[in-house]
Amino acid sequence: MRSTPATASLPNSQQIERFIASLPLEQVKRQALVKLLSSQIDTRILQPEAEIGQHVLDEETIRADLACKISQAVFVADQQYTDFPTDREYYTERTQIHWSKLCWLKPACIVAPKNAVEVSIALRIVTFLQARFAIRSGGHTFNPGWASVGANGILIDLHKMRRLDLSDDGKILSVGPGTHWNDAYDFLDSRGLTVVGGRQGTIGVGGLILGGGLSYLSSKEGLACDNVQNFEVMLADSTLVSANARENPDLFFALKGGGSNFGIVTRFDLYTKPYSEIYFEIVQYDPSETVNLLKALVDVQHDPNVGSIFTVSPEATIVGFVYLKPILRPEIFSSFYCVPSVATLIPATLGTHGQIVNAVDSLLDPSLKAKHDAVAASTDVDVDLYTEMYYHGRDKSNALKKETGAGLLLVYQQISKEAVTKGQEMGHNALGMAAQTQSWFTATATWQDDAHDEAMHKAIDSMGDEIAQMAASKGLSRPQLFPNDATYSQNPMESFGSENLEKMRAVSLKYDRDQVFQKLQNDGFKLWSR
Repeated sequence: MRSTPATASLPNSQQIERFIASLPLEQVKRQALVKLLSSQIDTRILQPEAEIGQHVLDEETIRADLACKISQAVFVADQQYTDFPTDREYYTERTQIHWSKLCWLKPACIVAPKNAVEVSIALRIVTFLQARFAIRSGGHTFNPGWASVGANGILIDLHKMRRLDLSDDGKILSVGPGTHWNDAYDFLDSRGLTVVGGRQGTIGVGGLILGGGLSYLSSKEGLACDNVQNFEVMLADSTLVSANARENPDLFFALKGGGSNFGIVTRFDLYTKPYSEIYFEIVQYDPSETVNLLKALVDVQHDPNVGSIFTVSPEATIVGFVYLKPILRPEIFSSFYCVPSVATLIPATLGTHGQIVNAVDSLLDPSLKAKHDAVAASTDVDVDLYTEMYYHGRDKSNALKKETGAGLLLVYQQISKEAVTKGQEMGHNALGMAAQTQSWFTATATWQDDAHDEAMHKAIDSMGDEIAQMAASKGLSRPQLFPNDATYSQNPMESFGSENLEKMRAVSLKYDRDQVFQKLQNDGFKLWSR
């Protein structure tokens, strides 16, 4: 959903002078910047489509270029500002940090604030010039234009905001939005603590929490967003506020699943959890055993201590066993133990939450750069539905692989009744889930060839629709689309229900009166469809 382009007039010389005077710049630099920008704006008012070399710049690109010139003067330390002409190598590194190559867009420039004050300055610059922008925490999204932007906008990159502070009583971990989950886990492991966070260590804190956030701990402790005690948020007007159960509780509610629609979160205060020994094991099975494994999966989904992940492809089925008690190979998984396996990828272990995540990360190749897409769906728990989904996904994957050389993975993810009630106890999140055990599915695709982009997205998008249709035909459908797993052609915000959507829209209008995050922010799951 592309946001509406800016339509306001470019600022005049007097407005520029007043704005530049408000920035933390030396007088000489202010004067030079005012002179440069005023002359460029005067030229571009006379020539609305300004020519640079062989390229004609549209108004969005002109605004982005002007915002970059101001940002370059303000953000001068420690590679806080970069663009392609200034530092090609570092610019390329930062644009290609995204997990999915679909998001390797080339912004007009990249600005990396180090604290909340600098976030406010970056926001003031883009709002003054009505320039398009994107916000990036860790860059794990697979949707093009989410946390990325092209030459018509600025990327606000939060990777330098990686603070970790534990409260004196050990109950709250304060985390910067650029922190990766493995940083948080490593920090807490030696203290016998953890937080409810990502299942891969290299995922950024910000995007995962604001999209809800599934964790190995979620079936017992709720989603990652449910375990936020307080959000520190920079609003569009550069006001810094706290959002929690007492202060701005409506904003607190909306941030728990509502994405980056309301402001830039500059600090997350997370409840810590006393998990020091958890059982985990990862086992690979032959695809011929998948139906038996799905029957075993249904047997364990009622237990909130189970945090397992179940991944299926035509080539193999992989089960990541997780149990939130210090019991090696617990009895709850007995239905799995009698199914013959092909290989044990990670042996049965009692370890910390961080060690689980590190073990999973060890099976992945971070040097492999590829394009990724995924789709979200949710259903009730039912072995016949799971089996039908498996056979359909297998056949679809095989056909797609013949066409493109790349297939699909189907991932079954447990959401227990306790996960939902925990979120309700913690003040409710925006997702609007019913208090019952359910499954959140995602089908994922990975490929390299640009020529297959359309075919892969079509396959992913249709897989989501087909799962929903299979579930509906059996009376087993659930409306929620998990934002962290949803593809760009889905609409998770509407799936939360009309009441929650209207609440989030009211919060947006209250805290972002000019609708900066709806109009200027580049793509994302917005609150109003366009």
